[in-house]
Amino acid sequence: MARVVVSPEARDGDAFVIEGEAYRHAVNVLRVARGDSFLVVDGSGHEFTCVAETLSSRSLRARVTQVRTLSPAPALSIHLCCGLLKGEKLDLVLQKGTELGVARFTFFAGQRSTVRIDPRDEVSRRGRWQRIVQGAVGQSGGGAYPDVDGPVSFDTVLTQAVQADLAILAWEGDGHTPLPRLAAVLRGHAALRTVAVLVGPEGGFSEGEIEAARAAGVTLVSLGARILRAETAAVVMPALLLAASGDLG
Repeated sequence: MARVVVSPEARDGDAFVIEGEAYRHAVNVLRVARGDSFLVVDGSGHEFTCVAETLSSRSLRARVTQVRTLSPAPALSIHLCCGLLKGEKLDLVLQKGTELGVARFTFFAGQRSTVRIDPRDEVSRRGRWQRIVQGAVGQSGGGAYPDVDGPVSFDTVLTQAVQADLAILAWEGDGHTPLPRLAAVLRGHAALRTVAVLVGPEGGFSEGEIEAARAAGVTLVSLGARILRAETAAVVMPALLLAASGDLG
């Protein structure tokens, strides 16, 4: 059955009023017509079976006929803090992280970030991020939409990250002092409920940022001998955490 992903604001009592991009997808791509049944996901943790009742040139009103509770969110809540990345790399992190079940994303401008977001573009960028999240939830069959914020400063990220039960930063190291592997760190922290993951931009973290993270209480970890691209590490780390918690794999 066709599935349409909408924002929570589309709910209107026992119906959904579908407009904008979701409307165009439903009508032009999925070919939903009056009287058709289809599925609606709104990020509330439920999937709604609906029947299209009224259809205009700009909106579709669909009555809810059945409600199904979707798979619960992972027991381990992951806050992914990622440096701003170029082009579609940030979109990929947002999409794949949402599919995995990341609960919150915060993007930050690091000292070595080569990407800067013009404040005039912030509204359109946030709209794009929200559409990516909605699409990823719809594709994966997830329940709730993750929170997305930023760009913020690295200091703000540190303040947020240390509120979690464990805050970890993926780093390739300085070549002198070996870092603990992620698996070893997790063995020393039982019954975690929240984890903050810090991944740098393409240029990596500066020495000053590494020292600031250490001072704030963030645990530096190694992902192994291979140096991963920022967007790869930002997807791999949540996957490893969810696998270790038993939610994935």
